[in-house]
Amino acid sequence: MKKYFIFLILISVFLSGCIFENKVIGNDNSIKFTVPDEFHEYFPYEEIPEFVLEFEGTVYTNINASTENKKVFNKNDDFYLSDIIAGLLNEYEDRIYYRLLTKETATETKMNNLVADQEGNLKHKTKKIAVVDGEIFNEMAYIRLANGLQLSVEYRRFKSDFTGEEKTYYSWQKTRPLNMVLHYPLFLNLKENNQKELLLIPLPDKIIYRLGISSQIPLEKIIKDKSFLGDFYKTYPYPDYTMDPREGEEFDLETNIKKVKDFYFDSFDGRYEGDDFCFTYMQKDFVVFFNNEDFKIDIYNK
Repeated sequence: MKKYFIFLILISVFLSGCIFENKVIGNDNSIKFTVPDEFHEYFPYEEIPEFVLEFEGTVYTNINASTENKKVFNKNDDFYLSDIIAGLLNEYEDRIYYRLLTKETATETKMNNLVADQEGNLKHKTKKIAVVDGEIFNEMAYIRLANGLQLSVEYRRFKSDFTGEEKTYYSWQKTRPLNMVLHYPLFLNLKENNQKELLLIPLPDKIIYRLGISSQIPLEKIIKDKSFLGDFYKTYPYPDYTMDPREGEEFDLETNIKKVKDFYFDSFDGRYEGDDFCFTYMQKDFVVFFNNEDFKIDIYNK
C-alpha cells in the first residue's frame, strides 16, 4: 500500500511538472529584456539599460522558465521564430562572437509549424526536413549592444533547402529550448556610509563574470553576503586564458591586455590617469589592474 501511494505521488509530480513546464504567454510584436524590479533600489542610475526584441506577430515564451532578463521560447512556429533569430543576428553581424557548444551529424531534423485545428486551437505539426551537408551546430551567439550589455542567444543551427532554396535555420536544441539572456554583470560596492549599491560593468567578448542577475544567486544573498565584496567577484580571466591543456595554444598576455584596453578605449572613455588605466560607464569611473592570468576592475577614486 505504501509503495502504491508513493507511485501515485510520483505520477502526480510528473504530470504537474509537465503542465508547469509548458505554460506559455504570447508576446505581441516585442519582448522586453530588463532588470527585475527588486534590484532597482540598489542601482544609483536614473535609467537602467534594457533591450527590446521587435518582430511582427506573436512569439510565445515559457512563463515559469523565463525571468525579466531571460526568455525561454516554447510552443512557437519554428520557421517563423527562425526568421526572427536570423534577422537579429544579421542586424548585429559586426558585433557578435559565436561559441560552438556541440556538433552533430544528421541527414534530416525536425521543425514544427504552428497550425490551427478544427476548434481553432493552435497545435504543433512536425515536419522532417533535410539537412544540407549533414551538419547541425549547437551554438551560442553573444551580441555586444550599444548600451554596453551583451545579449546571448542559444540555438541549433543548420542549413536546409526545404523550401526549394537553401537557407540557414535556427531552432531549439534536442535537450534545451531556444533562449535569450540579457546579461547584467554586477559590481557590489560599499559606499562611505556603509550602504551597499550595485553597479553595472561592461565587459569585452569572451569574458566570464562571477556575479550577475540570475536565478542562481538571489538578490537577498548578494546584499547580505559580505563575500561578494571580495576581489574574487571583481576579477575576470582574460579572453583567451584557459586552464584546459587540450586547447594547445600558448597564452599571450600582452595580446590579451591589449584586447581589454582596446575594448574600453573604443567605447567607454578608456584612458590613463597617471599610471592607472581607467574607463567610465553609466557616469561611474573604474580602474583596471592587469595581472598574469586575469584582470581586476575596481572603483576609481580620484
